[in-house]
Amino acid sequence: ANGENGGRPRSVKTGVQVDMSGRDLRVRPQTGEIEAAAGESQWGREQDDWGNWYGSNNAEPMYQFVLEEQFLRRNTVLPAPDGRRQVSEQPGQIPIFARSRTLARPNDVHTANRITSASSVIVYRDDFLGPQYAGNAFICEPVHNLIHRERMSTEDGIVMSSRRAEEEARSEFLASEDNWFRPVMVRTGPDGALYIADMYRQSIEHPEWIPPEWQKRLDLRAGHDRGRLYRVVPADRPPRPIPRLDRLDTAGLAALLESPNGPLRDLAQQRLIERGDPASVPLLARIVREGKRATARLQALATLEGLGAIVPAQHEALLAALRDPEPQVRRWGVRVAGAWAARSDAVVQAVIRLAEDPAASVRMQTAYFLGALDGDRGAAALATLLAKDGRNPWIRAAAASSLTAGNLRTTLREVQRQAEAGRTIEPLAIEPLLAMSTAVDPQQGWRATVDWVASTAGSAEEGGEVARFAAVAGMLDGLGRQGRSLAQIVQQGTEEDRQAVGHLAETFQRARLLAANAQAEEGQRRAAIRLLGRGPDQGEEDQERLLAVLAPQESEGIQTAAVAALCGLNDDRVPKRLIAGWPKYAPGLRQQILNGLIARRRWQPILFDSIEAGEISAGEVSANFRRHLNDWGNDAIRERAAALLADTIDANRQKIVEEYSKARELPGDETRGLAVFGKRCAICHRWGDEGHEVGPDLAGLADRTPEALLIAIFDPNRAIESKYTSYTAETQDGLTATGLLVQESAASVTLLGQEGKRQVVLRRDIERLQSGGKSLMPEGLEKEISLSEAADLLRLLTTDNPPLPSKP
Repeated sequence: ANGENGGRPRSVKTGVQVDMSGRDLRVRPQTGEIEAAAGESQWGREQDDWGNWYGSNNAEPMYQFVLEEQFLRRNTVLPAPDGRRQVSEQPGQIPIFARSRTLARPNDVHTANRITSASSVIVYRDDFLGPQYAGNAFICEPVHNLIHRERMSTEDGIVMSSRRAEEEARSEFLASEDNWFRPVMVRTGPDGALYIADMYRQSIEHPEWIPPEWQKRLDLRAGHDRGRLYRVVPADRPPRPIPRLDRLDTAGLAALLESPNGPLRDLAQQRLIERGDPASVPLLARIVREGKRATARLQALATLEGLGAIVPAQHEALLAALRDPEPQVRRWGVRVAGAWAARSDAVVQAVIRLAEDPAASVRMQTAYFLGALDGDRGAAALATLLAKDGRNPWIRAAAASSLTAGNLRTTLREVQRQAEAGRTIEPLAIEPLLAMSTAVDPQQGWRATVDWVASTAGSAEEGGEVARFAAVAGMLDGLGRQGRSLAQIVQQGTEEDRQAVGHLAETFQRARLLAANAQAEEGQRRAAIRLLGRGPDQGEEDQERLLAVLAPQESEGIQTAAVAALCGLNDDRVPKRLIAGWPKYAPGLRQQILNGLIARRRWQPILFDSIEAGEISAGEVSANFRRHLNDWGNDAIRERAAALLADTIDANRQKIVEEYSKARELPGDETRGLAVFGKRCAICHRWGDEGHEVGPDLAGLADRTPEALLIAIFDPNRAIESKYTSYTAETQDGLTATGLLVQESAASVTLLGQEGKRQVVLRRDIERLQSGGKSLMPEGLEKEISLSEAADLLRLLTTDNPPLPSKP
């Protein structure tokens, strides 16, 4: 597990060094091979019986790593989706029921009676405690002196979900009245019992998060000599005996794979691989074919793979796994078959047939497998998967990872053929194909989109028009990353190129009509707006059309789409045209426009000119934007930002905190505080149904002291949790994206910005990715929150029964 600290570990055996920023690490001890693994876990990684991986951090008790890095990295031209998914139906700070006394907290990060120090999540891999506990998730919560339990389930075999056990609706699996009880690790024992490590400390906080004045009052080492272990067993029977694996022969170890205990099966698998006895191969192959437990059949197959024994002589075992009645065994059969994709046609054909498997988990693994085939052997199966599972983001991502220059065109033709045969094709399934086509063939790849639009133009398929808009927009995005446009192709291309572009004329014209039609469905209008200004002609007129829908009569969604379309145009006339309408824009729309102007380096001087001319008030440039300009501009930008905006920020943070401490003496009002929250905090925080989950969840903050809250609001950089550090990515075409670095893959990084907007940036487009070591929450909020408003906000955040936003 990464620990959320990054690093570049090096294998002593191979000399290979791996950047594990934003990811965890995979190690093969025998060879010294290391590589980055999808995810980033703070407190350990855990598998269930089927090989699904889970992680956790303090505020997020359990998330699943659904996508696999080793497959995604094959395709470097497609941005990776977020492969981390919250497992609990109540993700984040789950309400909990402590038995210990609620103590005053020394910092402003966590909340009372909610999960705030989640660690050592496990899935209980046995049935010894009783069938009601088998496959349950257990999560340590040392701050509140308890262990939380949730029951796990799945609808598709791919993603897992969990919820509190019914019999513990208002209690916990294990909770202590002793405030020094600090369970920090829980594990399934090889005897079926549940083992718990109790750190047993007075203070569980890291000193970095404890203010100096608190440290003077605490003995931070108190309890260091009192750690203990607990073993939880049923009251009516003793634990199972633990076999001595070092005394078992090969047959005895193989027999342990039929154990109901997951850790015991893991240990037997490890011993068999380390021992490398050829006599184990037929024993394991027989278990794959005839094993009584699905878990035994799966781990026997995985052990054969670990031994390098999936040779032609054992293909019958592999083929048996591909036919197994348990979907997860079939899934692992496909996984193991990947190494033999080029050596056994029988195996390849058996896997290809699984593109139509009834289990989504098997189809997803098949989608990964198809990328290992040479040429276009897997193209028809890829097309089947994209057509069948286009709405499933996980299977769609797995299929996209398998797209190659060798299979792309055939896959696209197969998808088109299925569409012509009447099969409904999800628009999201087409975009990766067309984006990939533009990327792998910079000169003529865009023609695939033209062909697709032409082949579907007369289709009455529901959503077909939106799909065509999305396809053309994706193609235009790909051209834009190459510094090209349709206008350039018309001017510089061949006559054949010009004719091809002409085939899109009807699509662009239809988009213009829909964008202006206030009676049309909003989703259609937003899709149409993405095309305006990007065609080979009517650029000037399209800009006017986009400006027209910024009228106050239009919905927020339409206005936001129009601003995004305008700011996406590489046209220096756009900033002045947007600024010309400034007086009629609502505050939210103004912030979106400012974001667009600041994101493009060439446009920042135009913004400064407008501030100097009095067209835009310097006070409207939010604290976040001010810091971005001061920290990330070039020298000229920083100088102008300092001259225009420096007087709006007071660098003496402690002085400001002391000044706002007067708010504690004012009465304050929760309802007014809720209005302040909606205006100033909701852009990055959630309260009830209002706001966005970018920064920490602010619900249930009754234990926070006003002093700590004031520091968090007005001196946010005093103590920053690493996951809330702001990053900025600058691309080679002059655009910038700022936010929390929430995901990294071999091909892309994902930043989470204000209003919860995710920005995925391909690594190959990045000119600079850097963090200034500051919190995403900006300094300077004293210019936006008055003393009386601070009193109202403090009242809201510290009351026991805060009001929640009312639903319309």
